[in-house]
Amino acid sequence: MKDGGGRWRAIVTVLLILEVAPADAQQSTPAPLTAFSRAKAERLIRDRLPCLGCHRLDGEGGVIGPDLTAVGDRRSAQFIRRMVSDPQGALPGTLMPRTPMPDDWRDLIVRYLAQRRT
Repeated sequence: MKDGGGRWRAIVTVLLILEVAPADAQQSTPAPLTAFSRAKAERLIRDRLPCLGCHRLDGEGGVIGPDLTAVGDRRSAQFIRRMVSDPQGALPGTLMPRTPMPDDWRDLIVRYLAQRRT
């Protein structure tokens, strides 16, 4: 039973690592969007929301903020949701303003952006 202490230490170490891992490191992929939902999200981003004033998407838009074309390769859906919902809370000091929008728009935009990959 001398080795029992070593095993417990290893288990505790793994549990501590899992406990302190940032939520953004836990990747979860939302269910794929339908063609209609993708088109709706693109229309909202391009025509109804101010996103492209600062961000680029498929070669269109501003350059102040990060390019959103393949944002799903760089950021998790959880991080994207935090940035869309509360930019200052997600990334203190960011220039991104909070943009009011209906919850269903926010959910759609987050799913759409999280699925944008190269």
